[in-house]
Amino acid sequence: MTTLGVEMRHHGEAPGLFPPKFVRVESAVPDDQPCLAKSSGESSPPRGEETDTTSLRVAPYQVAGHSSKGVGLPSLVDDAGHFLKPCPDDRKGAAEVDFYRRVVHARDSGAELSTTLAGFAPYVPEYAGTFRADAAGIVAVAGDDPTAAHARTIAATGQRPLFLRLEDVTAGYSKPCVVDLKIGLRTFSRTGHDPLYIAKRSKHDTRSGQAEVGFKVCGMQTWERAGVDERENGEREAPSSKGDKKSKSPFLKKDYKQTRWLQRRRPYDWARNLCDKNAVRAALEDFVGCSGRRSADGGSLNSGAGSETGFGVCEAEDAKTPSGVASIKPPSSTPLPCRASEVFGEALIQIEGLRAWFATQRELHLLGSSVLIVYEGDPDVSKVKKQKTRVCVIDFCNYVDSGGKLDDNFAKGLERLQEMMTAIVENEEGAGEA
Repeated sequence: MTTLGVEMRHHGEAPGLFPPKFVRVESAVPDDQPCLAKSSGESSPPRGEETDTTSLRVAPYQVAGHSSKGVGLPSLVDDAGHFLKPCPDDRKGAAEVDFYRRVVHARDSGAELSTTLAGFAPYVPEYAGTFRADAAGIVAVAGDDPTAAHARTIAATGQRPLFLRLEDVTAGYSKPCVVDLKIGLRTFSRTGHDPLYIAKRSKHDTRSGQAEVGFKVCGMQTWERAGVDERENGEREAPSSKGDKKSKSPFLKKDYKQTRWLQRRRPYDWARNLCDKNAVRAALEDFVGCSGRRSADGGSLNSGAGSETGFGVCEAEDAKTPSGVASIKPPSSTPLPCRASEVFGEALIQIEGLRAWFATQRELHLLGSSVLIVYEGDPDVSKVKKQKTRVCVIDFCNYVDSGGKLDDNFAKGLERLQEMMTAIVENEEGAGEA
C-alpha cells in the first residue's frame, strides 16, 4: 500500500520452496524472434552458478520498474546473488537478451575497450543466461505481493514465462540504499522512431522534467536508525525452597543492544512529482542524508520533495501485522550523517568512466536506460566491510543502432547528473569547513 507517498511493503523471509524448478533454456529467444540487433556472440553460453531455487523470493530492494508498481510478474532474487527479471516474449524482451549476449561476447572476445561493448561490461550487471518457469511456482513465491495476481492469471493458461538471470547488485549490502535514475534528455530516437511516437514521448519528457534536468528519478529507498532494542539474557540468584540456600534460575539481564532500522521507500508515485531541478536535487540530497542543507546561494534544497508528504512515513524492518503487511510507524527515526562526499565521491569516479566510454563508442544509443546507484546504508558496516558505492546501468529493451553516431543524449544526461552530484558534494564540504 502507499501512504503519504511512501510505499509500505514488508519484506520478510523467503515464503518457502519454489515447487516447480526453473528450467534453463540455452536459446531463450527463437532465431526468428525480432531483435533490434543480432550478435555474433548469440551462441555464447550463459555464465554463472546455477540458481538456488530453494531461496527464491520477491526482490526486496527493487525501487522502479513494472514489478515495483505491482504490474506484471515479480522480479525475484536468491541467496546466490542472482536477480531474476521477467523478460517478455516480445520485441523488448528479445532486444534485452540480445544486448546482454552482445556484452558477454565483446568482453570474452577481448574486443577493444573504448569503442565496443567490452568497455561497457564493467558497468552492466553480470548476465547469467535465461530461465523459463511454471507460473504456478511463481504464485507460490509471490505470496501476497501485488504481482501475484498476474502470476495467477498466466498460471491458469499454463504459460511458462521467461526470466533473465542477472547479478543482484544489492547483494552483499546489509542495508542497501538504492536510487534509480533514468538517463537522457529524451526517451526517443530522432531517427529510429516514427513521428507519432516521437511526439508522444517528447510531451512526456517535457511533462516529467527529464528534458530539463537531463535525467529522471524513478524510485529510491534509504534506511534510518529507528532506535535501539535492548536484549537481555543471563542468570540471577533466586531464593531456594530450602531456606537460606540460593539457586540460580534464568532471568533477563541487559547485556547488549541492537539497532533497529526503518526502511524508507519512495516509489514511482512519489518520484513522478519530481519535475524540476530543485526537486530532483532535493531528492539526491536526501538519498545521501543531506536533507535540509542549504545551497551555496543560501536557498533551501528541500523544495517540497523532502517534505513530510514525500518522506514522512517509514517502514520498520521487523514490523509486521497479522496480514504480513508492514505496520505504519511515525517518523521518529534518528537521522544519519550526511554522506555526500563518501557516496557521491565514489560514484562520480565511476560515472566519469562511463562518460569516457560514451565519448568514443558508436555501437548503439541507449533510450530509457537507468543508472542505478547503490551504497551501504549502515555506516558502521560500511567501515568494517569497506563496502564501496556501486554504479551500474540497467534496462536495455529500447536501445537502437547508433548509425555510426555518438550517443549524445545519454552522454548529456550523465553530464547533468555528474554536475548535480558534484554540486552536492561541494556543498557538504563547504558546510564542513564553515
